[in-house]
Amino acid sequence: MSRRKKVKIEYKEVEEKCSNVEEGNLSDNTDKQKNPQSEKKLNPGTSSSKATKKESKREDVKKEDEKKKEDPESELDDPVIKDLFSGLEGAAFQSRMPFDKLTSTEAACFPDIANAVLQTVKVYLNIRNRILQMWLENPKQQLVLEHAIDNMEAPYNSDLHLLKRPIPAKKYGKVIVIGAGIAGLAAAQQLQQFGLEGNYVADLGAMVVTGLGGNPVTTLSKQIDMELHRIRQKCPLYQSTGVTVDKDKDEMVEREFNRLLEATSYLSHQLDFNYAGNKPVSLGQALEWVIKLQEKHVKEKQIQHLKSVISLQEKLKTNQKMLINVKEQMQEIHTKVKEMAAIEKRDIHEEFAYRSGIKDLNTLASEWDQLQEQAKEIEGKLQELENSRPSDVYLSSKDRQILDWHFANLEFANATPLSNLSLKHWDQDDDFEFTGNHLTGRIFYIIYWIPQFMFFKIQKIIQPHLV
Repeated sequence: MSRRKKVKIEYKEVEEKCSNVEEGNLSDNTDKQKNPQSEKKLNPGTSSSKATKKESKREDVKKEDEKKKEDPESELDDPVIKDLFSGLEGAAFQSRMPFDKLTSTEAACFPDIANAVLQTVKVYLNIRNRILQMWLENPKQQLVLEHAIDNMEAPYNSDLHLLKRPIPAKKYGKVIVIGAGIAGLAAAQQLQQFGLEGNYVADLGAMVVTGLGGNPVTTLSKQIDMELHRIRQKCPLYQSTGVTVDKDKDEMVEREFNRLLEATSYLSHQLDFNYAGNKPVSLGQALEWVIKLQEKHVKEKQIQHLKSVISLQEKLKTNQKMLINVKEQMQEIHTKVKEMAAIEKRDIHEEFAYRSGIKDLNTLASEWDQLQEQAKEIEGKLQELENSRPSDVYLSSKDRQILDWHFANLEFANATPLSNLSLKHWDQDDDFEFTGNHLTGRIFYIIYWIPQFMFFKIQKIIQPHLV
């Protein structure tokens, strides 16, 4: 995803511009004082307008200064980040090490401590975390054993013999560093400090700091006084016609993209679906399968919707038939009652038939009202189904174009097509990602600073050798 750098307005630059404007205004005023007063009469509002311009510019400078104070661009000035990096726990976190336990490398290098009682392990961890804190507090000065011992205060100095324990000497062979990115150059520099010599080739390497939490670049940026600035997260998408993609549609497709990734993760880690036909499933295959399943689900919802519509229509059809039947009965009884009402003197049988007819009409009228209410209810449900019709397709052609952009961005992030990524292992480094905003350095990059103390040879072919 492309990220744009925020433009930082320097207060000094604005102040210099304002001073230049003021000097120009002063010179103009002195010239005008030398000129005849008739010139002032021609332009009576000039001085007042310039004064208002000065005041407005000063106010703009003050507002910009206050804005910069409220929203510092440097991530290191953030009080939350400062609090995170402070203390022993923060030092261990920033060094990418657990605060309260040994790493596997430490356990291999110090087996006696790893197998010792808990109290010994705690003493070692306190000493280790305090040394890390010393280094992070002043990364510009080399931390040597004597300085560490002098600054190891209580209670961390309870076992100085452990701190002074000599490292067993080993004879190391040659080391070949292939690749001159930031990792290769940092490794080469460290080897050079250990006394090794070699020839190195420089390269630009990465230019974006992907978070400061647990990132060693934080220490490097302190060592070279490098300013880090947040990269703006806004990344608008554009259609092939040059029109910006609608924000709601963009967010909708992005949510669906994340849901697809969550579905593939569920298939892999929860259902253990990682092989098909004795072949490992790729992320690209899994995504396409999930999309097809979603399309199938959309069709099933569409079928279920149509079945519901048909069911309600059948009920409405039955209701209308009953209404017609009731109407015919009411017309027939009404005719008979009308004939009986025309007879002035009715005998007992005619009177009974007349009153029975009126009663039947009342009963049929009540039934008619009930059927009418039922018909309105069915028609209301039909209207609701009509208003909430499911989508005919899972993704439209435009939606699929936006989704393909997210797929392409994922391929860019992994530097390979999705068909080459393992469904099970493609996101294995997610737990080790650095936390915080993405940042970039100002004026120069770390990669320009590291090689300045090294000797370089360029345009040389690397030949493989057995060491």
